[in-house]
Amino acid sequence: MKASDMNGYVCVYRHAIPCRRYWLRTEPVATSNPGLRQFLDVYNDRGCFYDWGDDPSFFAASEMLGDVRKATWGVRRPDVRRRLKALDYVMFFCAKSVRGPVWEHFYIGVGTVSLGLTRQTI
Repeated sequence: MKASDMNGYVCVYRHAIPCRRYWLRTEPVATSNPGLRQFLDVYNDRGCFYDWGDDPSFFAASEMLGDVRKATWGVRRPDVRRRLKALDYVMFFCAKSVRGPVWEHFYIGVGTVSLGLTRQTI
């Protein structure tokens, strides 16, 4: 494969502040789910860059699989997933609200695609 066959992508996800109603609905479930409890316990920390959304992959890869390199975050995004192929690389940035409408962006990491996975496989 030539270097010209590889593509690079920049993905920015938000570290959203969930509305109080969502947080209150999630808390009771966390009493019987240690992974979710651990996620909630660190989510509001200043240095936390996890995603509240559908795919908290960086949390799962680092805390449950023991290796952040196993993150599958980009795979769930259809616009990226359709284009990704082996040896492509993806840079991840987190946008985090620091004061109302003011957002800061943080470099999270870069990954190289080793193989494509379907949502069902994940």
